[in-house]
Amino acid sequence: MIKTMYLRRIYASYILSVIVAIILVVLITFTNDWLGSLPLFILMIGSIAIIPVSHYKYNQVKDLIVPQSDTPMLQLDHLVIQRNVAYFPQLLFFKKDGSYTGTAKLRTLPWYGYLLSPFFKSDLITILPFTFTVYDESEREVLHLQKRGWFLKSYVTILNEDGQRLGSYEQEDYRIFSIQGKLKDAADQLLLPIHADFTTSFTLTDDHKRQWASYYQGRFPHEYTHIFRDMENHIVELSDSLEEMDHRRLLGVLTFLFLHIKR
Repeated sequence: MIKTMYLRRIYASYILSVIVAIILVVLITFTNDWLGSLPLFILMIGSIAIIPVSHYKYNQVKDLIVPQSDTPMLQLDHLVIQRNVAYFPQLLFFKKDGSYTGTAKLRTLPWYGYLLSPFFKSDLITILPFTFTVYDESEREVLHLQKRGWFLKSYVTILNEDGQRLGSYEQEDYRIFSIQGKLKDAADQLLLPIHADFTTSFTLTDDHKRQWASYYQGRFPHEYTHIFRDMENHIVELSDSLEEMDHRRLLGVLTFLFLHIKR
């Protein structure tokens, strides 16, 4: 899965470089506007520069065996969350020791979403309804997220692997610098107010002063950096006092939040 991520980066860089090069040639041929073509030229150079870096990373991890977590996903007290390189947003979940514990993938999207994807791919989860599924380390389904609403507010229904409703999450999408939302149970009773800002550390605490989770950007020792970045890794510490139902709900909220992060 790590090898596939870097291969996707290489392929994406090649494709983007070729597309930008074609646009540059056409633009310069018909307009002779070298100055106006400068931003595209810089974009092409940036895309080309990613290729050797991704090749280097790929060579580091091509023989690397990523172990599966020996702890069930719903019993973990922390998660390291990475955004995978894929056509549609996708998340990878790890433990701090580098063992793989699960993933979140797009399950369904309206038919018109596929038509719009070449133009709004990175923003589709904001503007369109969808269903995402979270899988554990053995590719077993853990929960589903069904999202509706767009731009001003998102409504997310959290379901277990059998499709039973566990709760819901509402998020105000018009905020730029912070995230505010509400996690509710199946009876629509407020469980956890969400106040998050991924530019800094934050905690998620309910009205009873019980901490559900805390987020920070962490660094890792050198031996783990074949999988993780040297710094700015997304790490979430999870309360070990949560019941399994609340753990599932929290995992659903975290998945939705991190799907909006571009890195």
